[in-house]
Parts: sequence; structure tokens; C-alpha cells
Amino acid sequence: MKYAVATVLLVLCLSSPSHAAEFAGDKGSWRLGGAVSFAYRSGDLYEVDNDNVSEVNFSFAADCFVSRGFSAGFGFTIYHSNRGRDITEVGFGPRLAVYLSPPSSDDARPPGTLEYVEIFGAYSHTTATDEWVLSAGAGFGVEILLSEAVALDTGIRYMREWRHGTYVTFDPWGPYSSGSTRTGYRFQLGLGISYFIF
Repeated sequence: MKYAVATVLLVLCLSSPSHAAEFAGDKGSWRLGGAVSFAYRSGDLYEVDNDNVSEVNFSFAADCFVSRGFSAGFGFTIYHSNRGRDITEVGFGPRLAVYLSPPSSDDARPPGTLEYVEIFGAYSHTTATDEWVLSAGAGFGVEILLSEAVALDTGIRYMREWRHGTYVTFDPWGPYSSGSTRTGYRFQLGLGISYFIF
């Protein structure tokens, strides 16, 4: 399934030639982004001695505008925490974003802003334990244009997570049976940089 989604997004991106774009957010333009975010996790999945979990995350994204104000692409995330021992989670998945006001040549320049809503999914693997995580969520962001091609990206995200784990000698998040599934949720506040290619 994940390969089918990747194929569809790749076809959508390649169907919009980059030379056709005239400004950020125009059809055929590309967006590359990186962000650091503070995440708050809770739910059955993250019960650690009755405490919730906070951590810092890193994310990267590349997507293209298949039409003016609508982009499709992929995201890559790295989560790291130290709860008894170091645990790193790496994920990859699709991302779709809709800009609330379709950008124009007048909007896509300083001191303009580009507001968007996004939906995304990710399939992740956690080191140190044999865990796979499926997550899906939505977010809202504002890109503050520093130049015609560079923007400061601020955003908030909410996501649900479903984690399936198998434990043999170590159980980091409370007693539950080998092979069981737990759910949780995550709030993220992020700050990053977006670079537009057009």
C-alpha cells in the first residue's frame, strides 16, 4: 500500500514541470522544508510511571505543487528520547497541503504570508525495541516570506498513533503482552525553514 501511495504522489509531481512555475506556490513549483518541533505525547501508548512524554523532533519534507495552492509530497521524521535508555524513531510517509488563499505573484513575496492546512501519514520504526508505528494527522501552518524563495515556517500538528511491539527481555513502557497494540496521540509545535524552487 505504501508503495502505491508513493507511486501516485511521484506521478502527480512529475506531471507538473518545474519550469512552468513563476512564484512560490504556483503550479510546478517545489517546496523543501526542515523543522524542529517540541512534541507532547500522551495516551495509553506513552504511560511511563503515570507520566506523559515530551521530546524534541526533527522533520524534513519535499513536495511539489500539482496545482496553484495544492502540494503533494513526502515527509521524513526523526524522534529521539531518553526514557531509561536511548530510543530513536525514524518515519517516512506522504504529505498533502492546501493553501487557504491560493498564492499569486503579489502574495508570494515579502512581507507576505502563506497559510496552509495539511494532512499526513507516516510509517515508522523504533530502535532498541522491535516496534512499528503507524500515524496519521493534520496540521495548520503559516509561512512568513523572508524572500521570494525562502520562508519561516511555523506550525502546529496533531496526530494519532498505533504502535505494535514485540518484547522479549525489556519492556520500556509498562506491562503488556508480546505482540500487542497500543494507541496514543501527539501534539507538536514547530519552527522551520521552507525553500521554494520555481
